[in-house]
Amino acid sequence: MESTIMDKLKKMVIENLEDDIESINLDDGIENAGINSITFVKIVVCIESEFDIEFDEDSLDLSNFPTIESLAAYVEKKLNEKEQ
Repeated sequence: MESTIMDKLKKMVIENLEDDIESINLDDGIENAGINSITFVKIVVCIESEFDIEFDEDSLDLSNFPTIESLAAYVEKKLNEKEQ
């Protein structure tokens, strides 16, 4: 996975969290990282804007992304689809 994607994604997640944290691990659970449904929507909007992708409607459920890494993998998949 391209590190710039990961760096941008981590920054977006950290900026949208209610709690001030300085770093986040890829295998951190989404909910353990402090991401609730409202925060998730904010992050999705940032991701869509930053990477010029759209989440599939059925992917807009927080439970589809148990970890930060799973969210990153989805972004990478959408970017690859866009390139084809």
